[in-house]
Amino acid sequence: MSQIKELPKLFDDEPFVMDSFNVPFEHTSEGMSKTRYRKLSYQNIHLTSQFNLVGKYEMPEVQPYNGEIPYSLTPYSMKNVGNKSGAVHFYIDDYRFGGMYMWGRLQHIAEQVAVYKTVIAPDFSIYLDQSRILNLFQLYQNRVATAYWQSIGLQVIPSVSWGNADSFEYCFDGLPQQSILSIGGLGNAHHPSMIQLWEYGVKLTIERLNPTALIIYGAPRQIDLPIETHYFQSFINSKFA
Repeated sequence: MSQIKELPKLFDDEPFVMDSFNVPFEHTSEGMSKTRYRKLSYQNIHLTSQFNLVGKYEMPEVQPYNGEIPYSLTPYSMKNVGNKSGAVHFYIDDYRFGGMYMWGRLQHIAEQVAVYKTVIAPDFSIYLDQSRILNLFQLYQNRVATAYWQSIGLQVIPSVSWGNADSFEYCFDGLPQQSILSIGGLGNAHHPSMIQLWEYGVKLTIERLNPTALIIYGAPRQIDLPIETHYFQSFINSKFA
């Protein structure tokens, strides 16, 4: 049997922290050309090289969080006025936290949210009526951001999201077992099929990931869950309740 030749490493064994855009070139890895670094950092490849990839679609593996349940949740769009002893979350429209802009500035966003005790992992929207490849990329961004922020010391609660029933094949890839997990609520969805799909997803989350507790952002639902569950109203509703 022929032996596979070990390929040279792109980076040394010590992880390094860099922003994907506007990175000072003096922070590039020693011995790497500026051009090569810019190519690798464009899609955060320089970050993913340090993570364990799991599942059919090679999602970065996220670490469990089993610290304190946050006292309060503040949307990223209102991060400057929230209670820093609670958590900041991304259960808002993607454009309000930058979407692809955020993907290119993970270190910059990390510095902004580091003032909070806890961070709910970014919720890149998963769509019911879009292609699998788009939804996979949305999940991939979530896993990279979560794993990266955890690696630099942020207390990040992993978030779970899904689209249509087909997405249950891959939407749990990379997420940890026996962790506190966060799930976005139904929002303004009132159609019976949407409610049924969401409730099925919550129960499947418990079955597949065996979480220690759930954080659900949204109004309490009439659903019997076998584990500790904490509901949080939207920021505006909680302020004017």
